[in-house]
Amino acid sequence: MTLPLHIVSPLLLLIKSRHEKIFQNIFESIRETQINHVRVGKDRTKFTGIWMVEVEGRIFARSYYGADRSWYTAFLNGDEGSIKCGKDIVDVKGEKPTDINTITEAINKAYEKKYLVKAYNKKWVDGLNGPERVARTMEFIPLQSLQNLSHLLVALRRTLRSKNQKPVSVRRSKTKAATKQ
Repeated sequence: MTLPLHIVSPLLLLIKSRHEKIFQNIFESIRETQINHVRVGKDRTKFTGIWMVEVEGRIFARSYYGADRSWYTAFLNGDEGSIKCGKDIVDVKGEKPTDINTITEAINKAYEKKYLVKAYNKKWVDGLNGPERVARTMEFIPLQSLQNLSHLLVALRRTLRSKNQKPVSVRRSKTKAATKQ
């Protein structure tokens, strides 16, 4: 069943609104703080300082060295983790962005804008914007936003059932939202 636009539009606005309110402090901290922190895996208790950037309401980082035992490889192996920005800690899933070819330039510019305020960062920014590190771009997807989406879909199904409409079937597909669950 295809949902009518008058149902879908308010839901999308609600999701966006909740997402923005929950993560406004995180985004602000990422924009204003040079070093943010990540922790990945059940056995890890300490956070690792890394450079993160926010682009279009999304959180990105790049692995500089790509070590076998790193936050980056742990996310590639499917582990969940947390990011710490200021006092806030948010559980996240790390994924390679599916739109890397279209978002790379914006991520590069975000790194330049944030970190080139200090001249000695130039070699590091140039390195992060090089092809080898671009290939190691990781997007941090807050698990809370995925849970909110799941709860909204359940509520939508209940609403449609109460109005004697055909229930919505939510199939897992290769869309970005579905692959993040």
